[in-house]
Amino acid sequence: MESDYKGSTWGKPLPGGGTEGVSRQRQTYWWGWNKKTAPLHGTLGGPVPVCIVYGDLDKTVTTGVASVTELYKAIPGPNKLMFKVSCASHQMVWEGRRTTLHTMSKQWLKHGKVFGREKGSFHVDDNDDVTVLPVP
Repeated sequence: MESDYKGSTWGKPLPGGGTEGVSRQRQTYWWGWNKKTAPLHGTLGGPVPVCIVYGDLDKTVTTGVASVTELYKAIPGPNKLMFKVSCASHQMVWEGRRTTLHTMSKQWLKHGKVFGREKGSFHVDDNDDVTVLPVP
């Protein structure tokens, strides 16, 4: 909370002074990738490879309009990866699994592979063991 000068001042007062703070997020706009736009022009998953990483506790992108599994299925090309990471939520970048996310991101950006995989859907358990995850 300390890194957010505004959010750190919001919330309930603390006994020793100050406030508990809140975690702010940017406003979301649903105009980007979705089931309708992902297949356009056959670009995603083809000339533009895609890697989706989400936490198994993430309810923001696993339900309703923002379903990552539906997005993954809508991407037309074969050059796509999706990883469901155990013990992580929508805030994975700040959680205990952040080092796994950082490792995965580095592998993807440097080599176009994650844990040796180039395409498919997978589950990453809390020991970073990877298994195939069927897409519903």
